[in-house]
Parts: sequence; C-alpha cells; structure tokens
Amino acid sequence: MASKDLRICLIQPGMYSYIRSVGKNFRPEPLASLPLLYLGAVLQKEGFANINIINCIADKEMVTKRDKEFVRTTIPTPNLKRKITEFKPDVIGITCMYSQNLPEAVSVAQIAKKVCPGVPVILGGVHITGQPKETLSQYNCFDIAVVGEGERTIVELIKHIDSRQDSAQLKNINGICFRQNDEIILTPPREFISDLDSIPFPAYELADLKTFPNVYMLTSRGCPFKCIFCAAPINSGRKWRAHSIDYLIEHIKILRYKYNIKHIPFLDDNFAFNLERVSEFTDRVLAEKLDFQWDVIMRAEKISKELLLKMKKAGCQYVTIGVESGDQEFLNKVVKKNLKIADVIRFTDLCEEINMPLTVLFMVGIPGENKEIRRKTRELQRLLWKKRCVTGMALSIATPFAGTELYETCKEKGYFEHKPTPEEFAKTFFAPNCGLIKTNDFTPKDAIKFTMQSYFTQLSGSPGKLLRKSFKYYGKAISKLSSIIKLYG
Repeated sequence: MASKDLRICLIQPGMYSYIRSVGKNFRPEPLASLPLLYLGAVLQKEGFANINIINCIADKEMVTKRDKEFVRTTIPTPNLKRKITEFKPDVIGITCMYSQNLPEAVSVAQIAKKVCPGVPVILGGVHITGQPKETLSQYNCFDIAVVGEGERTIVELIKHIDSRQDSAQLKNINGICFRQNDEIILTPPREFISDLDSIPFPAYELADLKTFPNVYMLTSRGCPFKCIFCAAPINSGRKWRAHSIDYLIEHIKILRYKYNIKHIPFLDDNFAFNLERVSEFTDRVLAEKLDFQWDVIMRAEKISKELLLKMKKAGCQYVTIGVESGDQEFLNKVVKKNLKIADVIRFTDLCEEINMPLTVLFMVGIPGENKEIRRKTRELQRLLWKKRCVTGMALSIATPFAGTELYETCKEKGYFEHKPTPEEFAKTFFAPNCGLIKTNDFTPKDAIKFTMQSYFTQLSGSPGKLLRKSFKYYGKAISKLSSIIKLYG
C-alpha cells in the first residue's frame, strides 16, 4: 500500500538553446509537461497523493538569460531552490529528452542535491535511455535512471523507495540504471506497455492549463520504421501501439470541455499508421461535433483524398511530413526512410486539391550524402515549393542523437567534427549555421551552405508566399517539433 505521506516532486527543466539559432530574447511557448503529467497520473492511481510538478518552462517566474553562446530559459536558481524546499520532497524526478537539454537537467539535479541532500534524484528520457551508464558515470547528481518507457517503471521504483528497501534490491526492477558503491548497474529492459488504454489520462490538475494556448496529445506510441537519425524508438520501441478511439475521444472531451482547450496538436510519430483508425477517429469527431482544431506529423503515403478531406472537415488545420532527401536510393539504403518520393509528390497533389496547408521537412548532412544527392534534393524542393499548399519547407542539419544508428555510425567512422557534447548538440538542433558531422563528401560548412541556399530558393521563388504564409505555418511546425524535445521523456 502506498504511503500517503511520501512527497514526490517531478521537474521539467528549462530550455538550453544556441543563441545563434533562437536569438538572445528567445522565450519558448509555455507547455504542460506531458511525460510528467502521465507519471503523476499513474502514481496517483497507485495511491501516491502528494505530487508536485515544477515546470521550469511554463512558470510565471521563468526568465531568459544569456549564458555565453547559449540562452537559458528557466526558473532562477533562488526561486527554484525555494520551490523545492517548500515542498519538502522525499524523491525527485527529472525529465530530459535529448542531449542538448542535458545541461538544464544537470543544473536542476545539482540544485536539488544542495537543498535536499540525501533525497534520491531520478532522471528519465531519451538521452539517459541512449546512454544510461555513461550519464550516471559523468554526473553524480543523478542517483537512478529510468530507461525506456517510464509509467510502470516509475511506479515500481517509487514503491521501492517508499518501502525503504535496501538499495541492493533495485537490481530486481527492470528498466533502470543505478549507482551502487563504485559500480553502475543496468538492469534488463522493461517490456513496453501493450495496452495503452491501461494508462490513466494525464493528471492535468497538476498543471494550470489556463496558462497554455494548447495542449499536446499522444494517441499512439512506437515506430516500426528505421530512419537512422530518429531517436523516438529508443523510448517507445519499434512496435506501433495505439489508444482506442473511445479512449481518445474521451481524452479530447476532457481537454475541450473541462479545460476549454481549443487546439490539440498530436505528437504521434505515426498518427496515420493505421488509416482505418484515422477514418474511425474523424467519423467520431464529426458525429459528436467536437469543436476543436488539431494538426499532425505523418508519413506521405497511402492516404486517400477522401480521408485527407475528412481530416480537414474534422478540424485538422495543417499537416507536416518528413521527406529528408530527393534521392530515392539514398533514402532507401542510407537514411532507411522506406518512403517513395513518388508518394510524396502524390501526397502534395492531394493536399493541393483540397487546400490542406502542408509543411515539408528536409534533412542535410547525413553521411553518404554528396553533391549529386543534394542536387536532387534541391530539385524536389523546387518542385514542391511551386505548390500553393506547401506553406513552408523546414531544413535541419542532421544531429546524431545518442542511441541512434546515426550516432553509432559517426562514432565508429570518426565523422564527428567536434566531440558530441550536450553543448554541441544544442548548436546543431534547428541551427542552419552549425553542423557536427564531417565526411569525405562534405563538411559542416557544406551542409550549412546548402541549407541557406534552400531558404534562398524559397525566397527568390516566391517571396510573397514565404512572407505571407510560411511564417504562419512553418513557425507552428518548428514550434511543434521543438515541443517534442521538451515534452517527451
């Protein structure tokens, strides 16, 4: 039986951003921390009542400060100390998605250790899942890591802490990494949750939703595709799993009618993986007259004009697709995207017919890329940019996140231009002026040059279109993708 007295503090760290990417006055959109709200919900279900969430990127005391080459957006240290101290936690959990935000997670953990010595600090997220032993070895401010999907692991771990069992018993908990004396121990991986409906709705009462313009939602988890740059399967696995339509509709009703949320972007990696499910979802939204707006990231294949039109009628405001490259062989053999360029063109034609706004994502700087491949990518970009429905084309320079095949390839073949530190990752993320990969075919400067030329192609091809529409939808797409970095974990 859970202790009613155990006090659990869950913390979403601030943002650590490269100043040349975001500007010195960068201030992220305030967002509820979806991972922590899920963790709060499963812990409440198990009887743990004293839970507090500190969201450093959605707090009224949040400030933005320049730190050399970077911008830190977070709660000032004295304020964060006060918040933690006032709550008097018995355990502290911190979420961190990718490597570039690790400095903020470390900062929070160090503050927690100073004000609450002896209180265990737990870290979760994709970064620690990709490098559990390395991270705990480097940063002694973290005591335990949750590796992989966290809902079941955190419950078992908190129950262990609550019962005050000997730390040696931690080895019996799957899906964690912990420090025992001078040894770092990684336990066997935990199986992913097959029935997502068994997870309660996020504990929205732990966040002030009135301060958020929208609330993101996950309707499915897992990705069977093998794109070498993607870190999402590290935390959610290769098998696609989805909430039932009944669960999804009820979740939307809670946000729409209890909290008056009118815009719900879906963060799924594969929202449209099962087209029958998408069709059933849109039918239910239309039948129940759920008045809300939504948008998705999806793959550009298989979908029919009729279904895409039904999505629009059901409130879908715009779609984002990832294309990455204009060279089919490169996509197949190197990127492992398993996507046909012909399907991309067909998808954009459908969007054009029904006037569905579309943002297209490209990626430059993946090992194996050369001038000819970039030429084909440029041709595809020019072709797509002529379509009215394509309101933005976002280009990113490949970032080899820890745990991905791209990271392992760069490490094995010596492709890192600089040591892959969190600071270097922060420089490359959505930065058209930095790159981390160097091969015999290109340097980071080549990748930067291609990225800038692609933007000039958009501007010179149709400056009015870029100014009138791209900022509206492209900004939303970048904000959404940035939010994935803040919210997953």
